[in-house]
Amino acid sequence: MWVQLCLFIIAFIALIILKSKGVTGTVRHNYVTFLIVLLVLQSALRHLAVGEDTFSYSMEWQQHGAQLWSEIWQNIIVTYVYGEGKDAGYAVVIKLLNYILPNFRWFLFVYAIVLFVSLFRLVERHLTSLPQIFMAFCLYQVLFYSYFSTTGMRQGMAAIVTFWSIKWIQEKKLWRFVIAILLASLIHKSVLLFLPFYFIAKFPNSKLLLFGSLVSLPILFPFARSIATFLVDFSGAEQYRMYAESEMETGGAFSFLMMIVFIAALALYAKLKKNDSIPNYIINALALAVFFTPMMWVDTSLMRVIQYFSIFSLIGLPLAVEYLPVKKHTRTIMYLGIMAVFVYTTIRHNYVYGFFWEDMKLPSWYY
Repeated sequence: MWVQLCLFIIAFIALIILKSKGVTGTVRHNYVTFLIVLLVLQSALRHLAVGEDTFSYSMEWQQHGAQLWSEIWQNIIVTYVYGEGKDAGYAVVIKLLNYILPNFRWFLFVYAIVLFVSLFRLVERHLTSLPQIFMAFCLYQVLFYSYFSTTGMRQGMAAIVTFWSIKWIQEKKLWRFVIAILLASLIHKSVLLFLPFYFIAKFPNSKLLLFGSLVSLPILFPFARSIATFLVDFSGAEQYRMYAESEMETGGAFSFLMMIVFIAALALYAKLKKNDSIPNYIINALALAVFFTPMMWVDTSLMRVIQYFSIFSLIGLPLAVEYLPVKKHTRTIMYLGIMAVFVYTTIRHNYVYGFFWEDMKLPSWYY
C-alpha cells in the first residue's frame, strides 16, 4: 500500500514539474516514459513473496530452464493432441529466455518493460493531457496492479499481444490479428475470448451496446454461472471449468463492479454529449467488461476474462472526465473526487509489498 501511495505522490510531482514547461508532444511522451519506469521498477523489484504466484513463476523459470527440449515438445503433443495439460507454449518461451537472461529477476524486468511499454504507449495515443495520463496511471494502481504487476504473468504475456493487436483491428488486418491471438493462446488459452473483439470493436452503435450492458446488468447476475460455463466451452479451456463451477466466497468483487459501472456510465454520458469524445472500440470494450463482470460472483479468478476488456478503462475514464459538459472548476472537483476514491481504495486494499532485498514470508499456501 505504502509503495503505491508513494508512486501516486511521485507521479503527481512529476506532473507539476513537467506541466510548468508547457504541454507538448515531447513533454507528454517523457511523462509517459517516466510512469513506465515507475511501473517497471514496482513490478520487477518485488519480493518473491509479493503476489499469489510470483514464487511459483520463479520455480517454473528454473524447471523449464532445466527441461530437455524433447520433454517440452512431448508436453506440447500431450497438450494440443491429447488435450491434457494447458498453455504448453509458455514453457517454450521460458526455455528460450533461459538462454538469454541470467536469472528470474532479469525475466521480471523484461516482462515488466514489454508489458508497460505496450500498454502505456497505447494509452499515450489516446490521452492528450498530463492529468489524463496521471489518472490512467492511478487507475491502473487501483484496478490492475494486483494482477498484471504481481500475479498473472502468463495472462499478462497474452494481454501484451492484445494491446498490439488493436492496430490490426483499426487497419482491418484480420489474419494478422487472428494469428497473433492464436499464438498468444499458446501461453494463456483465455486470450481466445478476445478473438470476437475484432468484430465487436467495429460495432457502429457503441452507445447502444454500452447502454444495453448497463441496463441488463441486474438481469445477468442469475445467469453468471451459465455465462462462465459458455465461455469455457467457447474457448475450449476445460482446465478453467473449475472456476465456472466454483462455490467460493466472492464478496470482494463488489468494489470492482462499482468502479467498472461508474466508469462505463461516465463514458456513456460523455459519448452521448460528444460522439467523438471516446473511440467506439473503447466504449465497446467497456460494454463487454460490464457484461462479464457478474461472473466474478461465481469465482473472482474469472476476472482474467474481464481484464482483457476492462483494461481499456485506463483510456475511457480520463476521456470521459475530460469531455463531460461541465465547467472547468467542476471538472477539477471531479478529478479531486476521483483521486480521493483511488487513494481510499488503495488504503482499503492494503496490498502487502516488499522489495527483493527485504525479508518477507511466503504466502501460507506454499507451506
